[in-house]
Amino acid sequence: MFLLGLLGFTVTSAGAGLAPNEHLLVLARLLQGAAAGFLSPQNSGLIQQPFHGADRARAFGVFGTTVGVSSAVEPILGGLILSAFGQDDAGGGCSS
Repeated sequence: MFLLGLLGFTVTSAGAGLAPNEHLLVLARLLQGAAAGFLSPQNSGLIQQPFHGADRARAFGVFGTTVGVSSAVEPILGGLILSAFGQDDAGGGCSS
């Protein structure tokens, strides 16, 4: 399941990056979310198997911290990247 989810996520990520219009981008992102749904439970299983007791608690703590920090940083970092490298739009997109 993990490999299928990873393959699906990789293919749909490429599809999102190569989408020629917003409709295909939205479709690719929806499929990407579905593929990510296959990965999420597998991540938890990969932590549960090798770790036990306090080590398992620490591993889940590191995992939770990583998810929390990346969720907070991603919108800011994405905005900075778009500000620096995005195209200016006549309709009011990002400005340099």
